[in-house]
Amino acid sequence: MLSGTVGNYDLWNIKGLINGSLGNTVAGRLSASVKERDGYADNITTGQELQDEDNTSIRGQLLFDATENLSILLGADYSDDEQSGNCRHLGNLEASAAA
Repeated sequence: MLSGTVGNYDLWNIKGLINGSLGNTVAGRLSASVKERDGYADNITTGQELQDEDNTSIRGQLLFDATENLSILLGADYSDDEQSGNCRHLGNLEASAAA
C-alpha cells in the first residue's frame, strides 16, 4: 500500500506499508511515513521560518511462530520529528467601559 498527499506551503506526505510471509514460520511488516511542509510564518527578529514540519518515521516487525503455542513478535521503530516552532500573533486589545 502506498498513499500520498500534496498541499499548500509545499506540503507533501508519503506513507507506505508492505507485509507478508518470509517463510513457513516467519512474517514481516515494514511501514514508513515522510511529511514535509514549509512554514507559513516568519520570526521577525531572526527571519526563521515558523510552523514548518520535517517528519520521518519507520517501523519494522518480524513475527516468528516458534511452536504451536508460542509466537514471538520483534519490532523496531525510528522517528525523526523536526519543527521550527510555533508562531503567535498578538493583536490589539481594546477595553470598553461599561455604561
